[in-house]
Amino acid sequence: MPANIHQVAGKGAITIGAYLLAIPASVLPVRWRHALRLPDDLPCGEMSILSAFLQFFACIGGGILGFFAWIHAQYAAMDARYAQLDTTGALGKEDYSMMGYTLLGMNPILPLIYIFTSPVGFTMALFMVTGLVRAIHQGVTRDPAPDPVLAGIDALHAMVSKRRGEQRRESSKAPGPDRLTTGNAASGFALRIDSNQDYDLKAGNTVQVDSAYYRVLCVREMHTSGGMRILYDLEPMPAGLAIRGMRRYQPPPDVVRA
Repeated sequence: MPANIHQVAGKGAITIGAYLLAIPASVLPVRWRHALRLPDDLPCGEMSILSAFLQFFACIGGGILGFFAWIHAQYAAMDARYAQLDTTGALGKEDYSMMGYTLLGMNPILPLIYIFTSPVGFTMALFMVTGLVRAIHQGVTRDPAPDPVLAGIDALHAMVSKRRGEQRRESSKAPGPDRLTTGNAASGFALRIDSNQDYDLKAGNTVQVDSAYYRVLCVREMHTSGGMRILYDLEPMPAGLAIRGMRRYQPPPDVVRA
């Protein structure tokens, strides 16, 4: 019996921990969760709306605390400036300080000044809004979503990484014309296109070469000392097989046939 109790308690603790961890994890895009090696079975969908409201209220609280700290810093800077004044007239430094405090405190756009001039204020305001957007989005669509700002950063990073990868891939390709090689039963293909171009061909596609029709067996990359080439292995189109993804390969004028 005690062993069973400990086992149940352990499972309960793991479940509670998973739900607690899912609250901050649901703010992150999926790729970021994988990069942090978070478990895939976290209940992020169930905890997403709670996470959104907690984000909203936490940013409100953090923004208010930051606002008071910012006001205190403004008052301290004002006192430092007034301490340097030559107050030989009727008004003393304390009078100038009191007027400054009053004018600063009565400024109706003071919160906006705090938001747009303070990094903390801007960050808190931004994530307060995105937390509210997350909550409304899930309430309307029932579809959990990460923070829009983080999702935008993730999408931008993925786009830049993809573009860099494509550039590296293009620069690694070996120069030279396309080469058409006729195969046989031993080679495992009827026709091979050896090229440095990314043709829109995938395994199973039907492709017309000259006047004949073929089915794409496989597409693979071959890396040599001269660079990378892409091999498209084709077989004659079997009789009665449905055409899938019809493509047409037009051999370029400098093609080499072997």
